[in-house]
Amino acid sequence: LNPAQARALGKIVTAMDAVAGTGVAPVVSGASQMRLARTPAEGGEAPVTVRRWDERWGNWTVLVGGDVLVSTVGGDKYLRLPADGSEPQAPRPFEGDLAGSFFGFQNRLLPDGSPLLRVSHYGARGYQDAVAALDLASGRVHLVVDDANTAAALPSGQLLFGRGSALLVAPFSGSRRAVSG
Repeated sequence: LNPAQARALGKIVTAMDAVAGTGVAPVVSGASQMRLARTPAEGGEAPVTVRRWDERWGNWTVLVGGDVLVSTVGGDKYLRLPADGSEPQAPRPFEGDLAGSFFGFQNRLLPDGSPLLRVSHYGARGYQDAVAALDLASGRVHLVVDDANTAAALPSGQLLFGRGSALLVAPFSGSRRAVSG
């Protein structure tokens, strides 16, 4: 993206691939109403509005194929925004052993396309953060690593994640969505 495209998409360009950058920005400069927009990666074209942004939506991530997953402001549900701009289905709850927690999308996917989540939940030491993965077919959340924050699956079959002020790497099984060791 060139600087003008980044400014047109807003303060946060959350996803950039070989095809496009995606961001949330005001519908016009200074407006309070926001929009989800995409701009071609190669430049030369203005951002294209995919849809108006609902103020009840929270953080989000772009899936392979361009659909966008959005958490609700309460962090207990999510919805899928189709890439073609058609209406999304109703929000669905995050399900699994961590139900009742606060969920937020990280801007990272596992090799199988499952989005990573940052989870705030109550554990043995009180409230703590964890990294989980969302199974897109079932809506079930799988704990990947507890007492951790942002994570990324590496091509080497490892998971890179933060814990406190440390950066750690652990062997990772994408099929089991779990670290080992």
